[in-house]
Amino acid sequence: MNPKRTEIEGTPCYPSYAALPEKPDAAILALAPAVTEAVVPGLIEAGAPLLWLPPECFTDQAVEICKSAEVPVIHDVCPVAALATLDRVYGERPSGT
Repeated sequence: MNPKRTEIEGTPCYPSYAALPEKPDAAILALAPAVTEAVVPGLIEAGAPLLWLPPECFTDQAVEICKSAEVPVIHDVCPVAALATLDRVYGERPSGT
């Protein structure tokens, strides 16, 4: 998602979660903390099933909004490092994941 671009290096961008042609299993918000806090309620309202808020990209309030809405939230864990660790432990993920 990127509301300012229609594509990046040939990959289509969508202006909002609601505009995605298929809903993902999770939304990773690599944004400034204040932006994350502002975006979280809309993602919850749109039905995002899980929010991942990497280190330096969230506020305590954003986490509380998720918890209050009973939306699973992963916070203060780097998704790149977590997935690399899982790859080392369990082997490479299938193509496209």
